[in-house]
Amino acid sequence: MSDDPRASLSTLQSYRHYRGGTYTLLHVAENSENRAELMAVYVSHLSRKVLVRPWAMFRELVEWADGVRRPRFAALLSPEDDACAELKRLVDEGVKERLTTIEAILDADELRERAKP
Repeated sequence: MSDDPRASLSTLQSYRHYRGGTYTLLHVAENSENRAELMAVYVSHLSRKVLVRPWAMFRELVEWADGVRRPRFAALLSPEDDACAELKRLVDEGVKERLTTIEAILDADELRERAKP
């Protein structure tokens, strides 16, 4: 198994934790102190919290409930699975909501400018 995250994992793809939770990997970052230790940055689909753990631990082989050793986080079949699609939908909704607010502010500013003598 390669230790290069670009070769083994895909960001914005969902992964199943060996205990059952579903997470989306957001980014693989380097430790700013030593530039050597890579960190996995991911979001929990249940709590929606953004979490960080050492890369080695993210990829560590652990024993799953069926007795087979696999990576702690195993990629789900496709980045387009239901959980990942839900996360993308939530991000899109947040973006649309912010754009609507910005448009309303710009419209109000334009109306104020027109009302000036």
